[in-house]
Parts: sequence; C-alpha cells; structure tokens
Amino acid sequence: MVFCALLWQILRKCPELVPNVFGDEHSSDVVASFTRPWSRVKLSSAIRRLTTNNISTRFCFFIDGLDEFEGDQWELIEDLNSLVSPNLKLCLSSRPWNVFVEEYGQSDLHLALDRLTHQDMAQYVRDVLIKDSKFLRLAAREPEATDKLVDEIRLRADGVFLWTHLVVQSLRRGLREPDDIEMLFRRLRALPTDLKTFFRRMIDVVDEVYKPYTARALQIALHAFEPLPPDVFTFLPKDVDDPNFAFRDQYNAMSTDDVRDCRRNINKWCRDLLEIRSYELPAFSVDVDGVATGCEDEGGVQPSVAELLKVQKVHEAGHVTVEFLHRTVKDFLETSEMTYSKKWLGLASIPGRPPRDSSLCALRGPGLRARVLRL
Repeated sequence: MVFCALLWQILRKCPELVPNVFGDEHSSDVVASFTRPWSRVKLSSAIRRLTTNNISTRFCFFIDGLDEFEGDQWELIEDLNSLVSPNLKLCLSSRPWNVFVEEYGQSDLHLALDRLTHQDMAQYVRDVLIKDSKFLRLAAREPEATDKLVDEIRLRADGVFLWTHLVVQSLRRGLREPDDIEMLFRRLRALPTDLKTFFRRMIDVVDEVYKPYTARALQIALHAFEPLPPDVFTFLPKDVDDPNFAFRDQYNAMSTDDVRDCRRNINKWCRDLLEIRSYELPAFSVDVDGVATGCEDEGGVQPSVAELLKVQKVHEAGHVTVEFLHRTVKDFLETSEMTYSKKWLGLASIPGRPPRDSSLCALRGPGLRARVLRL
C-alpha cells in the first residue's frame, strides 16, 4: 500500500516517467496491467526502476507514521531500505517502537521530535486552559497541582500534538461539570495514549440515541471527495426519518443561527472527530470608477467586480465546511477494523428501519438546494 501511494504520486506529478517504470507493459497491455491487483514485489520493482534507469529526476520521500503500518513491519523496513540510492532519499518518522529504533535510531541522522516540542506543548496547554475561568480558579487555589497536570499532559503526549489537543478538549469539558483537580487527573489518566484507541473511545462514549447520526455523519464525510457544506448535515435528521424529503421540502439558505445549531449537532454526534471551519474572503470596496479595491493579488492586479461577485456568491454558499479534525481520523475510519466492523456499519441503521446508503444521504441535501435554486 505504501509503494502504491508513492508510485501514484510520482506518476501523477511526472507522467513522462510512465514508460521508464512500466516498459513494454505500458504499450502492450495498459488496461490489463492497471486493473489486475499488483503484488508487493511488482510495486517495489516499479519504483526501483525509477532510480536505476538512466533518468535525471531525483526523489525525496517524506513518509510519516511507520508505526501505523498494519502489515509486517520488517518487510516494510526491507522495502524502504531497498529504495535508497543516489537518486532517491528517504525521510521517515515513527513512534519510538523497538523495530524502528533498532533499524533507524542508532544513526546520528535522526531527531527525537518529542524532545524538541515538549515545551511548546506545555505552553499550548497553558495558553488554552488559562482562558477558562474555572481553571484559573483551580490554578489560584492549587498552583502546584495544576502545574503537575500540565506537565503530565506533556509527558503522556509523547510528542503528538493532536493527542494533546484532544486531551485539552476533554479537560475543558470536565471543567464545565465542574471537575476538581483530582477528577481532572483521573480524566487525563483514563484517556488512551494511542490515537486509534482514542478515536474508538470517542465513538463509544457517544450517547446511544445519537450513534445512528454519528455513524451517518462520519460516513458521509468519509465518502465525500471534498469538505461538504453544513447544510448536508443539517438535513441528516430529516433523511433518517424520510429519505424522500428532498422532493418535497423547500430549501432556505443557512443563517448564522442554522450554522450554530449545526455546529452543536456535529459536536453532539461526533464529539471532536468532525468540526465546522470557516473561510473568510477579504473585504473589498468599489470606487467611483467601478474598480474593486482592497483585494489585490500578489502582483497588484485588481480583479473585476464581476469576478469578485462570482467568488462572493460561491463564498456565501460554501464558506463554511464540515471537515475531519485531522487526516488521521479519516485514516482511522478507513482501517480494516472499522471498514469491516458490523458494529460500526450497523450504527447507521435505525432500529426497525432498513439501512440507508450514506453516499445517497450526502446527495439529498445538495439535491434539494439544486432543485429549489434551479442550478
């Protein structure tokens, strides 16, 4: 899978290298060659041909998360080592697992990033928690304990900023209960340090009545080719009750209150796995000659008012999107464990009703909007 992704990225950027990689296969049996499953040996040989053939292109691959590889890790190491040549360099990252430390950790050419970022993580935790008035009161009463809490978060994070972010969000929820300092420590120590286990726990702790919506929302985001507008998720409860709603309901553009309600629902269904993000356009004005000002590009060129209004129209319709918190959430949902889990797939069904196709649900909201606006 690693080689497949690498090969695809290389040939997508440099299609002129296809003949160098595939040789006679490229010209004689293209369709059959690309539709049959490729073996690990065939994929690694194809990449090695890039470095052994007489070509001028040089490559440097940055491969993150070796510890997340689900196959044989020694085979992965052998395959990666076989690629290294004067034309190809590798920059690899992993948690400090024995298998990777033994192979790559003995050289001077390595960095322990957690040792370089631990102060940044501690500062991030303080910067976020200090904005909470309840944490400030705790810190005033028990400064040593709150300092110890921040330090323990840093140590348990093991250099993973995403884990730190999720833990801080959990602690902030605890402060709203409100938890005392002992309960905050219990909350911290109950959280898994492995991200996959953390994500699984986040799904498991969702209220049972919300879980059908959790599964549908996550599957809709998973099947989307790009981040979707929030109205797709606003229509989700209607789709659960009536899959034909798009043929009858009237579409109204989302107001600020609608977006706020959608944000609450997303948080209620998916906790921190999905989030709503806003992308604002720079403000512009039109002078007496009809020229837009205040939004020049890097070359100082003024766009026409028509161009700006066209962009503004698109912006108004889609400047707010629902996205995964981080790419690792999407990776987790695509793991074989989640893909083939009957429990996970079953969450999308409402008791007493047939299961629905999440990709169809994702189309019904935009379908309603298109029907009403006649686009």
